Amino acid sequence: MADGNAGNFSEQRSAAPFQPLLAAYRGRSSHAAHSASLKLFLEISRNRRPQQKGFTLIEIVIVIAIIIIISTLGVGSYSSINNNLAIDFFADNFISKLHSTRVSTQSQPKCLGLRLQKDAEVKATESAYKNARTGCEKNKKTTTLDLGKNIVASQILLDGIETESVDIFFEPPAGIMKFSPDGKNIEIIFALVTDATKTRTVTIEKNTGKIAVSLRLK
Repeated sequence: MADGNAGNFSEQRSAAPFQPLLAAYRGRSSHAAHSASLKLFLEISRNRRPQQKGFTLIEIVIVIAIIIIISTLGVGSYSSINNNLAIDFFADNFISKLHSTRVSTQSQPKCLGLRLQKDAEVKATESAYKNARTGCEKNKKTTTLDLGKNIVASQILLDGIETESVDIFFEPPAGIMKFSPDGKNIEIIFALVTDATKTRTVTIEKNTGKIAVSLRLK
């Protein structure tokens, strides 16, 4: 019985706003019905929760923060990939230049080579060749090579001992490889000026003429 009374009370409460309109229609008064309809509309409008439109300030800030983070990660990854490609390209150019210099020496009576100096760009060397006994002249003409931008020899090791500079040159007519100062092996660490962590190590063996490139992580 209590449940029935509760149901009737709920129905009466929910129908309360419509009572003036129903009463006006029962009395067949158009003016009263119109007034009741207007009151009903205003009552519903006041009780109705307005719908949320657009984004809140917190949502906009979160979206902007996510975009900034993603953009930062993307730029960093692109820069790292670009630097790796640049140092690889330089190492390939250096080795290609060594091979082409040796071939050029075999076809002309000149001593040609490459000069490496610490924290400096690679230079091409050229000097006159006298004979098999005397070899190449000491005075050499040098020209700076464009093997890659912002890449230098950060460290030069001759037979495991660090040195400031070394010349790698070839004597005609066979294109025999020689070092100045003299030694057996040279290890050159090329590094990017703008990012010293990007390096490539080129190892050259004089007796065998073997040239190898490896990645060295600092």
